[in-house]
Amino acid sequence: MKAIEMILDGNRKPQLHSLIDMAFILLLFFLVTSMLANMGGTEQKLALPTPINRPGEAQIVIQIVDQDRFWFLGNDVRNMAVNVLQLPYSETDKKNQILDIFRKSSCNMASLDDRLNRLKKEAAENPSRQYFVLIRCPDEMPYGLVMEILNKLMDRPNIQYGCAGGSVKDFENASQFRIETVHTGGATQQNVVIQF
Repeated sequence: MKAIEMILDGNRKPQLHSLIDMAFILLLFFLVTSMLANMGGTEQKLALPTPINRPGEAQIVIQIVDQDRFWFLGNDVRNMAVNVLQLPYSETDKKNQILDIFRKSSCNMASLDDRLNRLKKEAAENPSRQYFVLIRCPDEMPYGLVMEILNKLMDRPNIQYGCAGGSVKDFENASQFRIETVHTGGATQQNVVIQF
């Protein structure tokens, strides 16, 4: 009965606190959604952390050059670069020859798919061996391209991957290319170390 008397009492004013809170939340919602709508289809810069990089671990580096051109720097390219670094040339000549080797390793998306399929097949045949692929992407490239490459590598548990920002200009402006010998599991391997 008391509840009915309270409703019939004409002196009570409606409580507007929750209505004001609701209006504020709706205002924020529409401000955020209108900002997102105005951004359009442009992708924003996204940086991902790279896994621990120990010498000899990045067996393959994929440098994205543009939408349909990639440098695929695998063991064959590494071996050619090691051979160049052992020649009695000036540092500038060695660097230019290594950059030429890197440029010749250039491939399009179809060729990259083929190389990644071969890598996955090798990883399936050697399940105890760990592989590490580093994908370098220029800041101005859409990150969807990196995701496309990562999706091709995800189904192999022994293929690890990392992402880093960087362009071909980083290689061209590198201060040093050198050989580093790494001893792992009784085997010795010579790696090319690039000082950016």
